[in-house]
Amino acid sequence: MKRVFAIVLCILLLAGCSHGVKIEADETTFLIGLRNSCDCEIYKMHHEYYIGDKPVGGGYVCNADGSAIRSGDVMLKDFIPADFPEGANLAEFCIEVFVVDGAGKEYPCGDPLSLNAAYGNEYEIIITGNYESGFAAAWSES
Repeated sequence: MKRVFAIVLCILLLAGCSHGVKIEADETTFLIGLRNSCDCEIYKMHHEYYIGDKPVGGGYVCNADGSAIRSGDVMLKDFIPADFPEGANLAEFCIEVFVVDGAGKEYPCGDPLSLNAAYGNEYEIIITGNYESGFAAAWSES
């Protein structure tokens, strides 16, 4: 019985440790939060980023367990110097965002968004829309 109690206690402690981790930008990173404000279930957010019109990189953000990203959830992407070519002008940073449904189909969220990015800062993109009407992405005003 003591062993079962110890195992259950460890599981509860580990589950509690995995939530509420705060990621903050510092002098070697900048963060972009992708906020789901859609009125439908989405499973991933795909991003491609550029310096000017030159493609530099991309990736996906999603829940580790593959579950839907709930409306109101913010998925963070950090950017570090290694993500860019040497001497890249972050004032020319652009990011393009796509929503991914449960079957893996991607939906564009409009044109790429420009940003005068700087290390140490945090930014947020609000993603709105649905599969029927389409999706849009815009920088948060706050």
